[in-house]
Amino acid sequence: MGAAIAAARRAVDVREYPDGGAGRLAGAIARHIGVPPRCVVVGSGSDQILDLAVSHLVPRRARVLVTDPTFSFLEARLALHGMTARRVPFGRDMTVDMGALEEAARGADAIYIDSPNNPTGFQFPERRLRRLIRSFDGLVIIDEAYAAFARYSLATMARSQENLAVVGTLSKSFGLAGLRVGYAAMPPAMAGAFASAVQYPYPISSVSIEAAIASLREGGVAAMREAAAAVITERERLVRGLSAHANIEAFPSQANFVLFDAGDSHRQVHRALAEQGISVRLLGRVGGRTGCLRATVGTREQNSRLLMAIGDLMG
Repeated sequence: MGAAIAAARRAVDVREYPDGGAGRLAGAIARHIGVPPRCVVVGSGSDQILDLAVSHLVPRRARVLVTDPTFSFLEARLALHGMTARRVPFGRDMTVDMGALEEAARGADAIYIDSPNNPTGFQFPERRLRRLIRSFDGLVIIDEAYAAFARYSLATMARSQENLAVVGTLSKSFGLAGLRVGYAAMPPAMAGAFASAVQYPYPISSVSIEAAIASLREGGVAAMREAAAAVITERERLVRGLSAHANIEAFPSQANFVLFDAGDSHRQVHRALAEQGISVRLLGRVGGRTGCLRATVGTREQNSRLLMAIGDLMG
């Protein structure tokens, strides 16, 4: 991160507009995710791309298929634009019935799926998700914010699938959240229209462009993959460690966090952890359960501290 910022400072004169910079960044991202540059658009975080896609590419008053839960920002944008969310709920095992999702799609105008899902960490079965996309007539948005920690990505499918936008970000994988670098892989016609008619003339700052390009060079990508592999290893250790307690159930995850159910004691657990300086997210009701908490995967030392504190609390 520090090296990327230093590279950006050397390359940028902030008195100038970032003419052509977004195109160079799109090319770097395209090489990273394996699609042609003409299929990539960039934006000020994936949130901006999602907002513009919903407001300009989805019909007014549309019925948009989502899961419950899903990314809260997207749900808020649907409400803002007068759209109806058709929700398919997660089960108590924190998975989604794909048959129910396919059935609900028949009455929808567009589909939004975050895969891996936030906050469950569930990644939809690849074969069934591809089938759903191919069989649907409207726009399908697949949000892959956590793809670096997951089993697969559908980004290359966007090269030829005319109704698909796969949205990603450098916030999680490369640790660039403060620079707001998001992107989407789309078929060329959609990407061209998005960049020329929907997107702002300068969708991202010069500093963010140069820092992101520096991060996407070979050494930066290798470092990111090494860090992601460490997160995956620690994620599995957290799931095993939390699940070792009879009154806690931790769920498999393909993201950089772990959802777990602490039952009726979840508020006490949350409070006790906070008193020890350990921050987990208090969620409560998720997938028919009422005692859910979400822990971000930290360093090995941080994760060990969490597991030790949970062990003390659970007796």
